[in-house]
Amino acid sequence: MIDYYRITMATDISDMLSGVGEKGLLIVIGQPETENTVFSKLKEVIAAIRYDMDRDSWLLAIEPEHSVPIHSLTNLPNVQSILCFGIHKQLQTENLNIQPYKKITFNNINLFPVETLETIMGNNQKKMQLWQLLKENFL
Repeated sequence: MIDYYRITMATDISDMLSGVGEKGLLIVIGQPETENTVFSKLKEVIAAIRYDMDRDSWLLAIEPEHSVPIHSLTNLPNVQSILCFGIHKQLQTENLNIQPYKKITFNNINLFPVETLETIMGNNQKKMQLWQLLKENFL
């Protein structure tokens, strides 16, 4: 069972994370998809870039349809990259043009906004877009 959180500007999210984060990857999921088989695909996606989801990354599940201040994600110590599944429209930013499958650098952290896992896994073109993004930036 995954707990979902509501993030505000003043929220310290360090207690909401699961995983160790040895390689500095924060994975943010914004849809209640962790309860179904699509979530198992996330582990496969992370393994494809030679990361272990539990050891090399952190996982943060947020409430769907709730806006997320980008500062609350980038202020974590040791975060180098943030992979956001399904929350690109919910990110509150300072004049950043956030588009799915496009890398954004913010406060020296690479942000990778993509669509929900369910959407990606159901569409071969979107799978290829995700793979290309991950391959260019993690392999």
